[in-house]
Amino acid sequence: MTNSKALDPLAPRIEEALLMSAMSQTKFGYVHFGDPAFVKKMREGRGFRRPMITKIENLLKEIGV
Repeated sequence: MTNSKALDPLAPRIEEALLMSAMSQTKFGYVHFGDPAFVKKMREGRGFRRPMITKIENLLKEIGV
């Protein structure tokens, strides 16, 4: 079964940050976004609103992705 929703353009960078962090996807989501299911939802096609995009961009900048 495939998901018809397109992934957010930030998704590949989030995936790279997840790999660099050496955290589980659950811990990564909880630590950085207060949502243990953040990565799972993103992979399922969750879109992001402007405040979350800003938070993600700041985190990615801090991590160097």
